[in-house]
Amino acid sequence: MNKPKSAKSETSGIDPAILAGLPVTVEALLGMAKVKVSDLSALKPGDSFTLDRRLGAPVELKVNGITLAYGDLVAVGDNFGVRITEIASE
Repeated sequence: MNKPKSAKSETSGIDPAILAGLPVTVEALLGMAKVKVSDLSALKPGDSFTLDRRLGAPVELKVNGITLAYGDLVAVGDNFGVRITEIASE
């Protein structure tokens, strides 16, 4: 299989500008709950269940299942947003 030739040497890797333009999906994890299927099937409007995070706890931002940052849940117009408070360490 022939690889296309580029102006860059083969050892230089992919141009970071190309990678910077790739779209990714960022997930904001508010918390999780373990519930039985029977409890889920019985849910109706107005019901609630408790997540494993406390009110005011940081929201976790993930890309491809990897935590990138933490932040606070905020309002951005009519939408939710996350104000970054910490970049995750490796």
